[in-house]
Amino acid sequence: MGSSAASPSPSRAVRAGHGKGFVLIAVVYLLGLFIGALDTGIVTPARTVIQGDLGITDQMSVWIITVYTLAYAAAIPVMGKLADRYGRGMVYGVSSLLCGLSIFPSFWLMEGSGGSLFLIALAIIIPISVFYAGVFGPEAALFSDLFPPDVRYTGISIVYQFPGFLVAGIVPGLCTFLINWNEGDPLYVCLFTLLAAVTSALSAFAIQRKSIAAQRKHGDDAEHI
Repeated sequence: MGSSAASPSPSRAVRAGHGKGFVLIAVVYLLGLFIGALDTGIVTPARTVIQGDLGITDQMSVWIITVYTLAYAAAIPVMGKLADRYGRGMVYGVSSLLCGLSIFPSFWLMEGSGGSLFLIALAIIIPISVFYAGVFGPEAALFSDLFPPDVRYTGISIVYQFPGFLVAGIVPGLCTFLINWNEGDPLYVCLFTLLAAVTSALSAFAIQRKSIAAQRKHGDDAEHI
């Protein structure tokens, strides 16, 4: 009874050992949400422009959006299961890297599709429906576990909600500027996406390592990320 009362709680132990590191990583981690803005801030609003450039009909473009949305919904619980097994930071980080790397072949595939519905759908579904599901699936639990219970609501509100209005307005305009600056070539947009993905992945891997270290130091009661 006495030894139990003297030992610090897991949340306080984790906070004492990793407070500053977790705050720094959480701030850098916001860059990973730039990838999500490519979906909600660009793909759907730019559907008519994309279909015109690729030479497909309005009906075909709507089908592509519908299919990738259904595939996305199906992939999220699968990625959540993988996160439970291999760690949220690991799945988030690997998925971020795959998102960033897949942007290059996706653009090449769409530009060389010749209006093929299958190739265009493949170029959209693989990076957004499959790879980004590994980012979105574990992110809510991952972000909330960055903070101890007594400040969790405040922390998750800053990490999760603040980039919503900031990124959604900046990313589409920035990507438009980069494409115009490069005379219609999406290379700079691809490099920008890759930079955000690498930054997010490195932050996620760092969180994973800190979580493992905390568990080894404070026992199985330390929160798992």
